[in-house]
This record gives sequence, structure tokens and C-alpha cells, in this order.
Amino acid sequence: IWQTVWLEPVPDASIRSLRGVPELNPDRIRLSVEVEGPPSKARVACSVRSAHQEVACGEAPVKDGVAEMEIPIPSARRWSPDDPHLYDLDLTLLSGNEKVDRAKSYAGVREIRIQGRRLLLNGRPIRFKSVLDQGYFPGGIYTAASDEDYKRDIHLVQAMGFNGVRKHQKVEDPRWYFLCDRLGLLVWGEMGNAWEFTP
Repeated sequence: IWQTVWLEPVPDASIRSLRGVPELNPDRIRLSVEVEGPPSKARVACSVRSAHQEVACGEAPVKDGVAEMEIPIPSARRWSPDDPHLYDLDLTLLSGNEKVDRAKSYAGVREIRIQGRRLLLNGRPIRFKSVLDQGYFPGGIYTAASDEDYKRDIHLVQAMGFNGVRKHQKVEDPRWYFLCDRLGLLVWGEMGNAWEFTP
């Protein structure tokens, strides 16, 4: 087992998953919220916060188990390794005036794209200075003993002057991705390598 395992009680109607896609000019976050067992006429509301202050909000009806919304964030503070600013998302599943379920997440406003031979972050060229990270941990092989192990690796990479890692043939524990987002480390992710191809 190389990822965190937990049990979580949820109501019959609950927020199952969230996908956020940031877009620039105008700055906004497109959200797709999957809902399990939604009641009739259910809707999802989202509050976007920065430093505990609401900066934007949105709401959308649940259709075929999904609520889709686009939330503009005027003058958004864009994520970068030098300023890894993240917005807190507070999601509420509603049925009429009743709050059926709540979930919290986060999102960064940033765009990564290629223009010719250049890599652009938020429309500006960036040099991706990275190390190859295979995700080994003393005593745990592929499993970190704690978040402190992850933080130590991230801080070490940054202290050596790198702004990113190439995660080699491993999908890391979500806690590591969360810490990279919070601490400002770019990640180039790869699929795991197949050991054997069978039917």
C-alpha cells in the first residue's frame, strides 16, 4: 500500500468528486462537481476564498449527477513557484434551503502551455529546472512515513535551485501533490510502468 487509505462516512446524497480547471484572461475557474445520489432539484454552491475572505462565488444545478459552473475571479493572484497562491473552495450540496453535504478543496489560477520550443507559465517563459524523483523513502520503499518526509524532499529540491520534479513512472500519494501545490513545486507526472501485459 503506497497511498493513504481512509474510511469516511457520507450521507446518501453527497459530493463525490471535484475537477477544477483554471483559465486566464479573464481569470476564472471552471468546476465540475460530481454528486452521488442527488435529491431532486439539487444544486451545488461554491465559495472561493483567499485569506479567509470570499473573493468569488458560484452556483449550478445538478444535471445527470454533475454540477458544472464557471466562477470568474477578478484580478486573480496567479499561482507560480515564486508565489504559490491557492484559493480555498467551500462546496455545499443543496436541496431547497437544506444543506445536504459539504466539501472543501482548493485551486490555483495558472496556465501552462507550449509556444514553439518555449514553456510558458501564465503567459511568460519559464525554464523548467527539475530533478528526476522516483519516490523512494528509507524504511518505506514507495511509502513516506509522514508528510514531513514529503516536505523535506520538496524543500531539498528547492534549496538546490530547482523549481520542479519529474515524477518517474509513479503516481504519488495525493498528499505529495497537495504539498507541491502549497510549497510551489512544478510537477511533470508520468504513468506507472506496466510490469506485465496480460489479458
